[in-house]
Amino acid sequence: MDSTRELRARTQLDRLGFKYPDIDGYIAKFEDLITQANYNLASQEAINLFLKGFSKNRSLLDKVFTPPVPVTYDAMKRRLIAIVKSMQLVNSIAQNAPDFRTFRNNLQRPPP
Repeated sequence: MDSTRELRARTQLDRLGFKYPDIDGYIAKFEDLITQANYNLASQEAINLFLKGFSKNRSLLDKVFTPPVPVTYDAMKRRLIAIVKSMQLVNSIAQNAPDFRTFRNNLQRPPP
């Protein structure tokens, strides 16, 4: 393997960050860079790099580490995918929900 390619991949891994809501893109890029960097995906170092990418999304990390705490890369990946997909669903529902003020005003109006 080309050592400069490996070094570039390690540098990119160190800087890689998750941008909501693109969990699939983050995972694909992470796994590609892990391979290029010649890391073992199951290693603690790889898991730490994976989680480091979520450092600006504290609420996601808090949710990942609620019991039962996943300990393998695959388990953390599955948990994060589920959390992000749930957040997307909740946001979608909230965007289509009626405005609370409209709801409250409708409750205060006398029936026709």
